[in-house]
Amino acid sequence: MIRLIAIVEKKFGLSKNGKIPWEFEEDRAFFQKLTRNSAVIMGKNTFFSHENFPLKDRINCVITKTDIPNAICFSTLEEAVKTYPDAWIIGGAQLYNYALQKNLIDEAIITQVNQEHDADTFLNTEYSKNFDRELIIKKNNYSVWKWRKRSEPQKGNQPRERYLKEANSPT
Repeated sequence: MIRLIAIVEKKFGLSKNGKIPWEFEEDRAFFQKLTRNSAVIMGKNTFFSHENFPLKDRINCVITKTDIPNAICFSTLEEAVKTYPDAWIIGGAQLYNYALQKNLIDEAIITQVNQEHDADTFLNTEYSKNFDRELIIKKNNYSVWKWRKRSEPQKGNQPRERYLKEANSPT
């Protein structure tokens, strides 16, 4: 199963000048838990954007035309997912949007921060109509959505959404 994992702001912004414009410790722990002992696929800029790459306890795959020490390099995303059919795509925006456009994603975990930030790269939600979306975590400052690929395309532009009850909401 090919999964995408991302954190976005209210308008699906991903980053500004190649950097995530917020620090969100809860999401970092969630990311670590979900991706540990898995293959993770990323673009070259994502790999070089953080001092913690390569990620410990993961198979680090980078989409690039050049060799990178401590990473398994592939020239295309298709090549990477063929080699690692059970993997997480972890960024950046170009890779996310390409994978969504080419319908390579089976499931996505999207953390959405309930704030707007000055982003210059965005997750293209045009392809979200290919997914059923389920709200799996709802907190005051963020929500986590699980997108699951539909077996049949939906007519119309709106994805089907299912919401979990908030823990504090009356029944």
